[in-house]
Amino acid sequence: MRSAIALISTVLILAPGFSMAEETLRIGVSGPPQHVVDQRWSATARHLEETMPGYRFELVSIEGAKSKTLKATEVDFLIVNPKNYIELAKPAGMTPIASTKPSSAKTSMIGTCVIFRRDKVPSPDWSDLRGATIAAASKSSFQRWLVVMRELIERGYQLETDYTVDFIGRADNVTTAVLQGKVDAGIISADKLHRLIMSGSVEQNEFSIIPHSCSAEGDCADYPYPHSIGLYPSDVLAKAKHIPSELGNTIATALFQLKPNSPALNASRCSWVPPQDYSSVEECLKVIRTGPSKKLMFHHVIKRNAPLFSALLVILATSIVSVIVTSRLNQKSRRLNKQLQKANATIQKSTEMKSQFLANMSHEIRTPLNAVIGMTDLLLDMQLNEEQRECGDIIRISGDSLMGVVCDILDFSKIESGHLELEEVAFCLSTCLEDALELFMPKAAEQHVELIYNVDANVPAMIRGDATRLRQILLNLLSNAFKFTKEGEIGLSVTAQTNDQAHEIRFSVHDTGIGIAPEKLDDVFKDFTQADASITRNYGGTGLGLPISRRLSQMMGGRMWVESTLGQGSTFHFTIHTPATTASADTVHTKQKPFNLPNRDVLVVDDNHTNLKIISTQLKRWNLNPIAFDVPMDALKSIEDGHDYALMICDMQMPDMDGCTLIREVRKKHAPGQLPIMVLSSIGSTNPDKSLGIAAWLHKPVRPSQLHWRIATIFASHTNTDTNAYEGEPYMLNALSVLVVEDNILNQKVILRMLEKLGISADLAQDGLKGVEMVEQNNYDVVLMDVQMPRMDGLTATRTIISRLEGKLRPLIFGMTANADNASRHQGLAAGMDDYITKPIQLAKLTESLQRVSEKTYAFLKAG
Repeated sequence: MRSAIALISTVLILAPGFSMAEETLRIGVSGPPQHVVDQRWSATARHLEETMPGYRFELVSIEGAKSKTLKATEVDFLIVNPKNYIELAKPAGMTPIASTKPSSAKTSMIGTCVIFRRDKVPSPDWSDLRGATIAAASKSSFQRWLVVMRELIERGYQLETDYTVDFIGRADNVTTAVLQGKVDAGIISADKLHRLIMSGSVEQNEFSIIPHSCSAEGDCADYPYPHSIGLYPSDVLAKAKHIPSELGNTIATALFQLKPNSPALNASRCSWVPPQDYSSVEECLKVIRTGPSKKLMFHHVIKRNAPLFSALLVILATSIVSVIVTSRLNQKSRRLNKQLQKANATIQKSTEMKSQFLANMSHEIRTPLNAVIGMTDLLLDMQLNEEQRECGDIIRISGDSLMGVVCDILDFSKIESGHLELEEVAFCLSTCLEDALELFMPKAAEQHVELIYNVDANVPAMIRGDATRLRQILLNLLSNAFKFTKEGEIGLSVTAQTNDQAHEIRFSVHDTGIGIAPEKLDDVFKDFTQADASITRNYGGTGLGLPISRRLSQMMGGRMWVESTLGQGSTFHFTIHTPATTASADTVHTKQKPFNLPNRDVLVVDDNHTNLKIISTQLKRWNLNPIAFDVPMDALKSIEDGHDYALMICDMQMPDMDGCTLIREVRKKHAPGQLPIMVLSSIGSTNPDKSLGIAAWLHKPVRPSQLHWRIATIFASHTNTDTNAYEGEPYMLNALSVLVVEDNILNQKVILRMLEKLGISADLAQDGLKGVEMVEQNNYDVVLMDVQMPRMDGLTATRTIISRLEGKLRPLIFGMTANADNASRHQGLAAGMDDYITKPIQLAKLTESLQRVSEKTYAFLKAG
């Protein structure tokens, strides 16, 4: 029944005018790689498609590991050599439907020659191979080695004992080796030797051939070339057992009908004939013990493997002796195990000492650097002449560079020794990203480079991981981007792939800098290496930033890679994996509520297309309708044409017409009360002209939360909308009461001066004991607690404060330490500290920490 259905289907498909969906049939080709398969057999596949409408034929290379096993349904048809047909196709239930006939041959059978140099061996026979070195193409070649091996086995010759074989690749290599005297004899197919002679590559009189004893009778009678052994069939086309016989016959018929000199025959270098008998191949493989049948008579095994059995007897005798020796070795092994345990204990102790050394080195280096960098920050805020400011800038830049080198070397040492541990705590991802970007805003303004920031809507708001190390990767990549970019733009974009169990978050930092040559891309992640030796001279750096960043990304379950075009810029990508949490169900945009206004049109003007796209996408999320222009004159014309906008967002730095000029022209049409205008700028946040009536001035890159709050504030002031739902309420730092607990005089001066800059007059305690006493006597909002101090260290002082103020309102305690490792941070948090600040303390970092305290205090008082 199935055969009848298959036959009817075949007839219908081949019937003219009948149309149905194409069925794909896979033709496997055993041996060569895919590009060779396509080159040789694509024309044949096209011929079959033309002959058999309704079918598409796909070519598949079966090579390497695939060629050792074949699943029954992996391919529908298989073109395979005789040996692999017996070993691979036949066990998979495949049956032959056609055999190949080489285009240069006169029959479908193939003969094999054993050749000598005529001047050395004029009339060779098989005895001339005893003690000879023989050249062959490949150890897996059936016609050019295995058939000769069978002949030698049946004549009693043993490999390595009676002769040796060199496998040297192509057939023409074999003839060359014989003629040059590198080997005594060679193995080559008879038709290949004939082609070499006809092409003039070799002369017929240069070779002598061992003659086949029955070459003039039987199956050999029609074979036109001299040969040394019996003939064997050529390659076979076999069908899988799930393919109906009728379909196989149809394909075979289409192949038999190929005309001479057709593209298919020219490309494949063979024609097709009915399937040959491959039983001779199976018998050959049985003899040489490489085929599926390996059963031999026991006396044959003994005879052919006498040296092996002699060795086994020796091994048996040796085993008896080894049993006696084993007990003594076990005793020695136990002694060695004890010595190994002792050595491991020594190594462990050495590792702990190394960790302590790194911690001490970090503390000893960072403590004086804290004073250098902190005091320089304060110095540069004073009234200085040009020469003094230049000297201060040099000190500041040098201090930052030295700190970067120290951090890189210490981090690299920790990673190499396996002592770098990552935290896994919940943190706000957008805060981490924006903190990193904020550090580069002044540099973007200084270099006149656009700093762009974009986060996809599906990125989670809260994730679990190590925020400090994630920020370190971002700072490294952004720092590199600014180092090699003098104009254009630098951007940070974040996307996420999320499921119920985890998030894969992808970060990309792109720039329009000098780019990296293709051959140098792999070098940028090597330790102490940069893409070009001249980079170190021109731009500086240890060459450790990217290797450290890549390893940190890998430790977070991700990877890092780079795409770059020389002269156009680079994009560094990295991913991290973080478990899904209840908090991470919200995205970074969840709290940014959409606006519900009668007029939702917002005019956006920016010459940077990337900025236009990002801002427009954000506005659409908030139910606003952005109308974007990259040419200021086009935007102005839109207003002059009477388009009514609820808000205008304008870039300040634009060619031809800058933001101020555009706004002046707009103000001729609309007063501030009619059209509020928000300005985005990369070079500062000071309104240059009060008459322009600018409602808000934001520094690029604009944080989405900040942009949303500003828009909400503007709409509220113009529409009397309640803004309590929006974030961003004011807070004052100078209202905080702060205690500094620090024993180092230089650090005392640095921290107190920084607090003065923030309008905070702080109290000072010289050590932990005094700090505990002052906390009990005063109501402080914040205690900045050094960790390493005499009389009472910071950890002990923190525990004491928490214990004595249990059940009462206590100050927040921020630890300060020069130890930058996670272990020190964990110790501080375990002791009860609320946050950690790593020395050298920078004004921006201190301000950020105190702002969080002030926000909490403001919220508490408002709720009170």
